[in-house]
Formats: sequence, C-alpha cells, structure tokens
Amino acid sequence: MRVIAVDEKETAANELGTMLKEIPEVHTVQTFCSPAKALEWLLQNGTDMAFLNVHMEQASGLTMAKQCKEVCPECGVVFVADHAGDTRQAAEMYMSGYLTGPVCAETLRKEMDYALYPPPVFREECKNIRVRCFGRFEVFRNGQPVKFLYSKSKELLAYLIDRKGAFCDIDTLREVLWEGWPDSAGLEDKLYRLIEDLCTELFNERNHIVMEHGGILAVLPENVECDYYNFLAGDPLAVNAYAGEYMIQYDWAEMTIGSMNILS
Repeated sequence: MRVIAVDEKETAANELGTMLKEIPEVHTVQTFCSPAKALEWLLQNGTDMAFLNVHMEQASGLTMAKQCKEVCPECGVVFVADHAGDTRQAAEMYMSGYLTGPVCAETLRKEMDYALYPPPVFREECKNIRVRCFGRFEVFRNGQPVKFLYSKSKELLAYLIDRKGAFCDIDTLREVLWEGWPDSAGLEDKLYRLIEDLCTELFNERNHIVMEHGGILAVLPENVECDYYNFLAGDPLAVNAYAGEYMIQYDWAEMTIGSMNILS
C-alpha cells in the first residue's frame, strides 16, 4: 500500500510517517509539508491512502482531499485535526476516517484497520427495508411501516438518507434535529438514544444500512431501496413519480427539493 501524509508542520508529518512505516501493509510512505509538492508527487505516482491535516495555510485538507480524489478516485482519505471540533466540515465528505491529535500508534492502527477491512455489508439482508422520500418520508419493513420509539429517530434517518452517504457528526445532527435549541449535554444524550432506537428498529443492521464510526454516522445508499436514489439514478418510474414533494414534514428538506426540480 502506498501512503502519503501531508501536514505543514514538518515534525507532525514526520512523526505520522514514522508510525505509518511500522504498519505491515504499508510499503511506501511519502511525507510532505507542502500541499503543492504533495499534489505534484501524486500526479506522477498516485496513492492508495492520504492522511491530510484539515487546517493548512497553503491549501486546506478539504481542498487537498478533493484533489486526491480527482487524481486517485479509489484512494482512501483520513483527515487529521488538532481537536475534535475541527472535523465537522471534513465529516461532510465521504472519507475513510479521521484522527484527532495527538495521534498515537494505536489510534492510527485502528483507522488503518477500518480502512483496509471495513465492516462486511450484506445487501441481501437489507432488501426488506424500503424508504419513501416523495411526499411524506416513510420507512417500511416487509411492506409495513416501521414504528420508531421516537419521532426524531425517523427524522435522523431521513437526514442521513438526504445526505446520500456523506458522514455527519454529532454536532451537525444535533443542530439539524433541534435547530435553535441551546447546546446541552441533555441534547447529546437524546441524540444517542435516537441512534440506539434507529439501530434497534432496523434489526440492529447498523453496518448494513446505517454506518457509525468514531461518533459520525452515514447511510449506505447502495443498501437502501429508495425512490429518491432511484430518481437520482434516472430511473423513469421514479422520475415520473416525483410530483414536487419531498420529505414534506421536514423544513431542512427544502434545499433538496430545489435541486430535484432542476433535474426533473
């Protein structure tokens, strides 16, 4: 496996590179303090995984991640941040993982294991779950509506469906579900109860439909039977079924309606 590590702090880049060299699956490690030089090397050599500092003056880790994906679409991206609050924007991108400093060999090994050996996906077991986004958002299991313990559990799943596989962190989800409410430990506790309810009602198929890793969540679009996803794929039946209404019970869904109307 070829790996690059990019951090404008030379010491941090070298320390990360040293730890990466200790991982048996990694046979080539290149460290860079300049995003421009990293991209130049990447264009010539490619990479299997990139470790990128989120905040760099010359080019942000988010910009570098997009460039990595353009050059090497299949490469994994692991963001490195000085503290957890730095990862919110990074979590909006589909990534292999993230690390918050100070990085140690143990946490690095865990991220590499997760990227190299992701949880198994059993798509056949998920076919009994169907999601309807047109009109009111509803979830069906074997043709019957799923009854969540909390109404917000259903909204949580709806937002993850709307994000189409992008990771969402706890802070983002709390702001969406309780917009305008002041932050509190109580709200975070409620959110974790929603996550537990969501996984329970979906037969604990957390690694099948909803993926959780390091406090961030994402839906696995390829495992969901969904009219919205079929619409985006150009399915004629889904395109014809769309009548301008999408998750009408949720105000935050209005932004998606605008983009769907352009496509329809």
